[in-house]
Amino acid sequence: MQESVWLVEIALKSWEPDLPGHGRTVTYEEVLATEELSARQAAWEQFISRAEYEPVLRRHLLQFGITPHNCCAFEAVVISGLEEITAAA
Repeated sequence: MQESVWLVEIALKSWEPDLPGHGRTVTYEEVLATEELSARQAAWEQFISRAEYEPVLRRHLLQFGITPHNCCAFEAVVISGLEEITAAA
């Protein structure tokens, strides 16, 4: 299988209240993967790493009083490599 670029939405878990004025989406992660499940896992790991070292994301999480425990890799969509997938079908 060929890797594609996936855009994964990192959002609040369903039982968490919405962020004031921001809805449920916390951030988006862009990753390379062969399928949706691996894309969501790679995006989650990337999000955890970014939450530890990236000042802007850390400030965003602190501002709303959330941690990665309040979040999940909610949805993933292919944003490139789609040409190869449809051509093979």
